[in-house]
Amino acid sequence: MSFERARRIADAILYEGYVLYPYRASSRKNRYRWTFGVVAPRTWSEAGGCEPSSMTLECLVEARGPTLPRIEGRLRFLHVERREVEAAIGEGRFRAVESLTVGAQEHITWEEANERELPFTIDVPCERTRVLDERLEESRQERTLHDGDGALVGRVVRTQRALALTLTASAALTASTGHELWKLTIALENVTPFEDFAALREDAVVSSLVGAHLVLSVSDGAFVSLLDPPAEARAAAESCRNVGLFPVLAGEPGAKGLLLASPIVLYDHPQIAAESPGDTFDGTEIDELLALSTRSLTDDEKREARATDRRAAEVIDRAERLSDSALLALHGKGGGGKTNASGQADTIGQGSRVRVRLGVATGTRRTDAQDMFLDGRIGIVEEVREDLDGQTHLAVILDDDPAAELHRWYGRHLHFRPEELELVEAVS
Repeated sequence: MSFERARRIADAILYEGYVLYPYRASSRKNRYRWTFGVVAPRTWSEAGGCEPSSMTLECLVEARGPTLPRIEGRLRFLHVERREVEAAIGEGRFRAVESLTVGAQEHITWEEANERELPFTIDVPCERTRVLDERLEESRQERTLHDGDGALVGRVVRTQRALALTLTASAALTASTGHELWKLTIALENVTPFEDFAALREDAVVSSLVGAHLVLSVSDGAFVSLLDPPAEARAAAESCRNVGLFPVLAGEPGAKGLLLASPIVLYDHPQIAAESPGDTFDGTEIDELLALSTRSLTDDEKREARATDRRAAEVIDRAERLSDSALLALHGKGGGGKTNASGQADTIGQGSRVRVRLGVATGTRRTDAQDMFLDGRIGIVEEVREDLDGQTHLAVILDDDPAAELHRWYGRHLHFRPEELELVEAVS
């Protein structure tokens, strides 16, 4: 099966937090980077480092064909590359600087990254089989900088450290659900030699895997959702233990041939909004907000952002090219009608007792994975509100919230669309 169905969402995960608005190296928020899916060298991590040296995935595979399932996988991550700018100080010597302007071009010290994608295969059954044992060599590139008269004024040095990693897998029969059910375990470990145990995080990250995740495809079988498993597989799903990775079904809704193991919590079948014009690398923010904020940067701020990173330059250029109609599309769209989950239209009002219905059965799709913990809980509608687009929103306080009275006092509510609530008791 093609990995392309999962690639766009996987790419968004790969670059999550890569460079944050306002996309400048001088911005304080861009001084602490590489925050998701970091797998650090084992020796540094075991010596007290603040990042783990391994990740573990456990998921379920159901046999569906005449032969046992076979897994095709991709380990994907970013390999950090340091770009260091140095000014010439004479006699062939250089000193490190944060930035250097040569002619009309500014050169900035920064950390970029190269994408790595390593393929592997797992045949079911298997017992602690090493499916990857990879060594990535270090590299160094140097480019001199000259002024308009040809005089040497500096250089840009790009370096990338060596990486060493292993990926082991096992697949054991765990239950029979009409079809054989196999538990697949995959363990990733960073075994890069690293002897500076007291190194700061920013130095250890250069020898780490960043944004690490797995994309798996199965033939002669199907992956089982761990978020919404069938009843006969629920016990096996609850026995799965995942460390640093959160497996969800990928691809089109209803498909079970692709699985994405992400360092970020997601729903099954995650998708990029069709309205999104491109990557922003600050994916926990709203595209519309980022586009408007990026447009409002000064010319000097945009110049620095473009010099900071080529991907940041793409964001700046895209925001400037964005048409009014494309920007309007980012504003969002409301669902049709004001019918609640029970088909009762416009019967929920202030004071109504309601049950939250955000589950798969209701067909609702939220953007926050934490909403799964709200499904089925009962509360009171405190207010009925309407936004600028004419869409109705119901402000609810949950009965079992220990801070319910405090929330009611200062007006902090959970907001739902009418179709996400089920009427339990109407206003008397």
